Amino acid sequence: MVRIIDVVKTKMKNGDELVSIVVQGGIEPVVSKTTGKIYMTAKKTRIPCTFSYEAAKAMIGQEMPGSIKRV
Repeated sequence: MVRIIDVVKTKMKNGDELVSIVVQGGIEPVVSKTTGKIYMTAKKTRIPCTFSYEAAKAMIGQEMPGSIKRV
């Protein structure tokens, strides 16, 4: 599951504004490359959307099925 945690506006080069939702995945253990110790982290990313800023703000806190993977 991923959760919507924030909404951001970004100005594009042509002057238009783009609304993106910020989603965060579940926590996962990671081994530090420098110390070798385990710590917990969660991946997050921005996804552009066609919703208005106000509509996207209202979605904060909602969960959706899926996961975040680095490709």
